[in-house]
Amino acid sequence: MSKNIRPVQNVSSQLIKENIRYVLQSEYKDKVIIRTPLIPTMSATDENIHQIVKFLIQINPEVKYEMLNYNPLASAKYELVNLKYGLESYQMFTKQQMQHFYDVALQAGIKNLIKRIGEKRMEFIIDTVNLEDIKEAVEYMPIVGVTSNPSIVKKQVPKISLNI
Repeated sequence: MSKNIRPVQNVSSQLIKENIRYVLQSEYKDKVIIRTPLIPTMSATDENIHQIVKFLIQINPEVKYEMLNYNPLASAKYELVNLKYGLESYQMFTKQQMQHFYDVALQAGIKNLIKRIGEKRMEFIIDTVNLEDIKEAVEYMPIVGVTSNPSIVKKQVPKISLNI
């Protein structure tokens, strides 16, 4: 994954990779969708998307993959934990920009790319970075994904300093 991500989360991406490897090798691998939030100048680069896809298909060539358009409303979550957001000037990616990112993922070898340009739907997603919570949730709830944000990370891993 891109070196641009590390300064944002201020931790190694190793935990993220271990969790992804775990779910993509589990009995639930066919139900899993790996999602990458596209953050301008950070995760939304051709190199990063290419590296993520190569990592995923090495574990499971049939993995389902989705890229989430940047959400400029995310700043509200940072305010809740008294953190500076730092990306106020960015907007959502256009349909053409999203298509470019889809093309990069396809060229890198992803087979099951989920494209949702303009589509709206309801989903159940658990907010955590704790693998045990994820395992338990999958057993008892019809969740479709796992996500996190700075407030969740700060609560679950209090020694981390998030600098954005």
